[in-house]
Amino acid sequence: MDARAVAWFHPGDHELLVGATVNDDPTVQDVWNTVPAWTYPYYSSPVAPGPPANPIIGGLANQVAGAGVYAWLDRKIYAEISAYRTALGFWRWMSWGQSWNQAGGTTYVSGYNPYWRLNYSDQSGPNAWMVGTFGMQANVFPNNLQPSGATDRFTDVGFDAQYQYLADLDKFTVRATYIHEKQNWNASFPLGNTSNPTDTVTQFTLSGTWWRDQWGLSAAYFQNNGSNDASLYGVSTPSGTLVSTSPNTNGYVLELDYLITQNIKIMAQYTGYLKFNGLSSNIDGIGRSASDNSSFFLNLMVAY
Repeated sequence: MDARAVAWFHPGDHELLVGATVNDDPTVQDVWNTVPAWTYPYYSSPVAPGPPANPIIGGLANQVAGAGVYAWLDRKIYAEISAYRTALGFWRWMSWGQSWNQAGGTTYVSGYNPYWRLNYSDQSGPNAWMVGTFGMQANVFPNNLQPSGATDRFTDVGFDAQYQYLADLDKFTVRATYIHEKQNWNASFPLGNTSNPTDTVTQFTLSGTWWRDQWGLSAAYFQNNGSNDASLYGVSTPSGTLVSTSPNTNGYVLELDYLITQNIKIMAQYTGYLKFNGLSSNIDGIGRSASDNSSFFLNLMVAY
């Protein structure tokens, strides 16, 4: 959800758009397909496993409510500052689908948590491009049923870029995103929930899409790395031998799309893992390889 109010100004020879936004997911107010809310793959299997470690900025949808202001100068420079809090009380209507009286599954943040965005974009003929940065700092209670006391702090800093070639016949887009997260387990480490007082997670995604007429072809490479932490990512053999404490995961996505009509699309998508939870596709010590987490997904999308 994203509700906005905007106004145009013309100071001197410049054009300035100033806006305010209220939304329920950091980055959902962004217009680029490089930020977590809109990044590729846009649709994926709801049952297939994903990387064990992800930056928190991509996992707060429908759990927080935020408000912010932004400005867009000469349709090139965009800057925004927002703040997010738990979507309860007055903001409960923005947390549709969330259950706050059950352990796990929801993220309870403390106070107001800042989000920022800055990018530069331009276009010439069929070519359009953008480079930017974004980030967030979130203070999170380790137990959503006990929202008091010490909190863990997550600091995410991201960099992104996108290029598009939009001709009459062929359309091509390439996207790149890098996010670094520092995790301070000020609450979880004393409780024994983590093995380290601090950890890090990095996420890198490179993807491209080509369209001609009704056909689309996409491919992506993804890599999620992080600190070794036995409490968070430990994998053991049936006999109890610890074989990995790393969340390091990488792989690729291949996708074929066919647009039946303007609002009906068929998609076939394959996600292949080369490494999963720090273990390779050759041998992992537990009778399961990284490729066993791979998936094939068929999807029919109807927009209305």
